[in-house]
Amino acid sequence: MGNELIEIEEYRDLKDKFDSMTKYYLSLIEEKEDLLFKEKVFLEAKYLSIFGYLIKQKLQREIDLRRIKKKISLIQFYLNKGEKVDKERVEEKLEEEMKLFKFQMEDFKERLSDSKKLIESPTLTDEEYNEVKSIFRKLAKKLHPDLNKTLTEREMNLWNRTLEAYNCNDLETLRLLANILIEEIEVERISSLELLKNKIQDLSSKIDCILEEITNNKEQFPLNIKDKILDNEWVSEEIDSYKKVITQLEEAIKSYSAFLKGIEEES
Repeated sequence: MGNELIEIEEYRDLKDKFDSMTKYYLSLIEEKEDLLFKEKVFLEAKYLSIFGYLIKQKLQREIDLRRIKKKISLIQFYLNKGEKVDKERVEEKLEEEMKLFKFQMEDFKERLSDSKKLIESPTLTDEEYNEVKSIFRKLAKKLHPDLNKTLTEREMNLWNRTLEAYNCNDLETLRLLANILIEEIEVERISSLELLKNKIQDLSSKIDCILEEITNNKEQFPLNIKDKILDNEWVSEEIDSYKKVITQLEEAIKSYSAFLKGIEEES
């Protein structure tokens, strides 16, 4: 009888520990989602809103310089063989080579436009934001695959929709998903000390992994400039740095353009 009481007490302690770890793990999941799909996205948009026009200039100068260098290379190919330069073929090859870079420019313009919309988009009130987090925690506890091993296809679809809605701060969809989840999801019942210990060990490993992910993400751009982007001195230095690179590119374009003009006259 004494051993049974000791086991019951140990089970209760472990169950409390498991519940506490589960709560902590859910908070880490929330933090990770916030970092990657809210804070990171906003910081990228903020960075582009400040430096986007310079990045666009830099990218355009890089494309222009690459085009000139490629044209020089194509013309020299003919000159080295002692042949007449096929100007039409040169232009065709140039257009073919530059397709990817034109695509990059269009993609960047689209990102600039999206960042402007994001910065200017309306934000949730504090009350609505807290409700978003509250509903997400409840749904995550019932639907997160790491905490529920026997999810049905329907439940996995609900979880994916939950993530998408949370990352977009879509309160209405989260409310809808909470209402849809009428039936309780049957979580595997912990019926023994050994099983409970295994679950705690498994959850501990998951906590270590997500903590490492969060730390690594915080060290990467743009999360690593979270404080810097509010520093006017840092912003000014970054602007000067971009302008310096743009000037260097313009000087290179001028130099290579002069060389190109010379070999075009030669050909």
